[in-house]
Parts: sequence; C-alpha cells; structure tokens
Amino acid sequence: MAIVIGVAPGTSGELPAVPEAQLAVARTAADGLGARLRTLLTAELARGGPQGAVEACAAQAQEATFEEAARHGVALRRVSLQYRNPADAPDEFERAALERLAAGARQGSPPAEIAQVTAGPDGGSELRYLRPIVLAAPCLSCHGKVAELAPGVAAILAERYPGDLATGYSAGDLRGAVSVRVALPKVFPAAAAPEVP
Repeated sequence: MAIVIGVAPGTSGELPAVPEAQLAVARTAADGLGARLRTLLTAELARGGPQGAVEACAAQAQEATFEEAARHGVALRRVSLQYRNPADAPDEFERAALERLAAGARQGSPPAEIAQVTAGPDGGSELRYLRPIVLAAPCLSCHGKVAELAPGVAAILAERYPGDLATGYSAGDLRGAVSVRVALPKVFPAAAAPEVP
C-alpha cells in the first residue's frame, strides 16, 4: 500500500515531512482497531449471523474505537462518504481524502494510505492519517445491494439507522477509512491548510 503526501490545495510550497515515529503510532492504532473489529464481527457473524453482527457493530464498534484511541493516545474513528452512523460522517479533511481515494478507485488505482501534517485544534500541529477500508465479501450481508442483504438486516438497519447510506457496495469497493489524528510537538510546522493533497 502506498502513502500519499503532497502539497495542499490553495497553498504554495511543500508540506512538512511526515514524522516517522508518529506515523508508526497512527499505523499501529489503525491496525489495532482493524484487528479488533474483524474479531468482533467474525465472532458475531458466527454466533448470531448478520443480524447479530449489525447489533454488535451498533453496540460495540464505537466503544472498541474509543478504547483503541485511548490505548494509543490518539484520536481514532472510522469515516465514510456513505456512512451508516452519523458519528462516522467525515470532517472536511477526511471528506477530501475519501474523495481522492474514491477517484483513484474509479480509475483502477489501489487505495493508498494518506498522511499529512496539518494545523491542530490547539494551535499546534498534528498528523492526519487515513487507512482505506476495502469491503470484504462477508461484509456484503450488511453493506451489499439492498435487495441482497441478509434476511432481517434491512429491517434492523431501517430501525437503527433511518438515514443509512452504507449499502449498495460490492466486494473490493472502497468502504471508507480509519482516520487517526496524532498530536505533534509544538515546534513541528503545520501545513497552511488542513486539506488533502
């Protein structure tokens, strides 16, 4: 998987180099969350089928995300342009990154991780990191074409997530990304705009 780093739109010059130590922290946090969610959903699919997986995801995925964020000392979440949970709606930076990944996917490019140093919320700077989430075949029971969802899943989704946008996918589609924010030392320069190259 490649890493994409470049010049932010509306700025001139090069972006600050991505610090390797913080990039390693971001990757480790994304790995930890991915492994934890795969374990959770695999167990729930085996135990309660797709309906159980929807219930588990609704009840436990956000909690697991918060725990992994605390464990690694980062801000961590899953985001998508087609989100199911409104808490997973992307911010401006994430939206631009997801749109870039989606455009690349439409052109046949494999999804690349994105890392960029940006201005942080406290006046310092932070590393923004996105790891693409590519849909696997087992995910189609809850994220596939609506007519092909597992029995009972559509009703649960309509009840829990009336504004659900997270269906209609095929295996191999870009589902979204794991988004990680790592605070950087105050002396680290930030890009002029918190936008994706």
